[in-house]
Amino acid sequence: MPFDVTPPAWLDPKPAIEQANFVTWEEPNLPAVRILAPESIYRPGDPKESAVPNDYLGYLLGQTKVGAHFSDQTNATVAGQTATIITATTDTSMDGSLGCPAKGTLAPACFGLQPELQLRIAVLQVHDRTILIWLRTDKAMKAADVAAKVASFNDLLAGIRFSSRPVQTATTPSGTPLDGTYQMSVSWPKVNSAGARCVGGPEGTSPQVLYELDLDHGSLVVWVQVGGPAAKREVGLADNYRIDGHRISFGDASFEYALIGHALTLSKMQGGDCGGGAIFMTKPWIRK
Repeated sequence: MPFDVTPPAWLDPKPAIEQANFVTWEEPNLPAVRILAPESIYRPGDPKESAVPNDYLGYLLGQTKVGAHFSDQTNATVAGQTATIITATTDTSMDGSLGCPAKGTLAPACFGLQPELQLRIAVLQVHDRTILIWLRTDKAMKAADVAAKVASFNDLLAGIRFSSRPVQTATTPSGTPLDGTYQMSVSWPKVNSAGARCVGGPEGTSPQVLYELDLDHGSLVVWVQVGGPAAKREVGLADNYRIDGHRISFGDASFEYALIGHALTLSKMQGGDCGGGAIFMTKPWIRK
């Protein structure tokens, strides 16, 4: 769904990630601005993905029953459509509760309310699709700084325009020396580190989890098989990546990398979260 928008001046005008149903502008240690047309959702407490509900706003506000908090609700016109804008926080992690950019994606790789974050979300319908546009800030951020970022976000909402023009084909990024397919196998219960405790759910308790990392011309996909090679192969993360010197960046995280022979080692994470750090840095990734 093509659109035109001017991101806030404090973010790079080029998106950090640009996919068919998801675009984000974000940099380490800065708030992020994201636009998502969800293909599926994970209802809080349900390990299986569900279809995007017709009454998405009612579904979202219903998450108060499981620890979400909503405030400052207003109605506005965004891109010529009626929109509801709310501030959202939560007491508990709700992976996938906002939605996933592609069906079949694991909940942790989707988007949801998280205890450490505050989201200012606009919910609207465009061409019969639910569209979410949100500003992500840390709860610890000073109120005056949040207010300034919200003002910039309001300017973005006032200027965004959706279009019916054909989608432009993106230029294929150049390949990088890291391109290839890598594997890594781990049993998190046997890993004696604080980071390992951040890998939760069946993934964190399985006797074996097999990960596969595909890097191809700026595109990154992590496949996960909880239970080993015979288990179902699912998408854990789909993203774009970029190389800057000896660092690789994707999402809101970057890592220093070293490729020696077939072994890719990631270290010195900036941004990101504890679970992601454990998965990417605990063991080397071996190129097939």
